[in-house]
Amino acid sequence: MESSTFTLSALLPPVIQTDRLALERFTEAPEQYACSLAAINSPTALREMGDYGLHTPADLYALNLATRLSPSLIGGRIVDTDFHYLLRLRDGRASGPVSAALLRKDGSWSSGSAEVRDDEGSTTVRPSPLMGTISLVQRSHSLPPDMGWCLLEAYHGHGYATEAASAVLHFIRTTLGIKDVMAWPGTKNKASIAVATKIGMVEAGFIIDEHGEEDLVYAMPGMKRMDGVRMNFGGDDGKK
Repeated sequence: MESSTFTLSALLPPVIQTDRLALERFTEAPEQYACSLAAINSPTALREMGDYGLHTPADLYALNLATRLSPSLIGGRIVDTDFHYLLRLRDGRASGPVSAALLRKDGSWSSGSAEVRDDEGSTTVRPSPLMGTISLVQRSHSLPPDMGWCLLEAYHGHGYATEAASAVLHFIRTTLGIKDVMAWPGTKNKASIAVATKIGMVEAGFIIDEHGEEDLVYAMPGMKRMDGVRMNFGGDDGKK
């Protein structure tokens, strides 16, 4: 098998679609960095999760690199990229198909605007704004990989995080074959705890972070509890 096909990249589609959302793969585009950092540092995120020191693209790049999945999780494939997607509404509204004029066959968005026809006649449509981020990372050899999601405040309360997380979890478990997945929403983050439970996770103990603080963990049913396991948000050196 060619090495270029035996990679994590080869498994990740450019876009994962749900009823309302198009999850586009992180490509380090400036607008993707801007959206991710804005969501992570929103007043709500800082209040519910705290300041993780992610303030520049370099900070986020370093975190992504340090918390990439272990090859052993994906059949020994070369881990050449992060599992990181950004959310958009599929057509700028709450429902409806992705405009064929805006989404190329390879899954990438076309640039500029495109004229498409809807029930009300011809109209010019652009890709909708980025809404937030969702990822799968592995921070420690002693823990399963964990999913994380964070939306810009304007998109809270519409079920978008649950819809995205459900689709991503299905992809992780069926396409990547990773059955044991957890989430670390934070003890105070009631909205993210609700997302974790809605996608089928259950309370599975707690971890102790690098500051000595305890945080609730949610995981798929049947997974081993993680009471008192220590975890560094920025990853450790033993996960490979």
